[in-house]
Amino acid sequence: MLNKLFTKALSLEVGGQTISFNTIAEVEFALSGRTDVPAKKIAEMVALSLQELRLEAKAIKNVEQQFVEVLSKSIEEPGSITKYKDTVIFDSVIIEQQADKTNEFSRLPKGELLNISLGAGQRINLRFSKHDSQLANDSGNYRIIDDQVRDYPLQDGKNIIGRDSLCNVVVDNIYRDVSRIHLIIEPLDDQKVRFTDLSSHGTFLPHRHVSAALS
Repeated sequence: MLNKLFTKALSLEVGGQTISFNTIAEVEFALSGRTDVPAKKIAEMVALSLQELRLEAKAIKNVEQQFVEVLSKSIEEPGSITKYKDTVIFDSVIIEQQADKTNEFSRLPKGELLNISLGAGQRINLRFSKHDSQLANDSGNYRIIDDQVRDYPLQDGKNIIGRDSLCNVVVDNIYRDVSRIHLIIEPLDDQKVRFTDLSSHGTFLPHRHVSAALS
């Protein structure tokens, strides 16, 4: 049925090159080549806990859903897909980042509210996609310290972090795998911080904090 809707070639600009697809089969073939999980990643995933595997499965489902939405949008409004060329579907690091696990970090479940304890004077390691940062609680004044040791003070209430100029905390555009609207951080009254991940490539916190928040 979808093949009947391909009345003309679908052209995408990826990495400065224009790629054309004439059929759904060509789209599927190109996508499979960019989303196959390397054997070493499969070996790493075997060692994950049940909770971590569930988070991994949810992340993969999010990718599938985003692809369906982008493809459907392109059929309804030809040309609109160019707005998505920098998103998860066409980024070559997508599955690598989703499968990225170390002994320290777990990916936050996308779209879910997670409350993390962070007492006065404490810091927590934080990773935006593959970029290491920290969140510090300086006696109720919260700030993010990035991998270039730059400070981003947080305000009371919800703080939107990302590359978009509308965010409260605007991340440098050199971090292209950080989403335009990547994460919401909201300091709470009881020395807790609420995280809501909205990103394509993930936000990561130490395992123990994610496990405690999900339990």
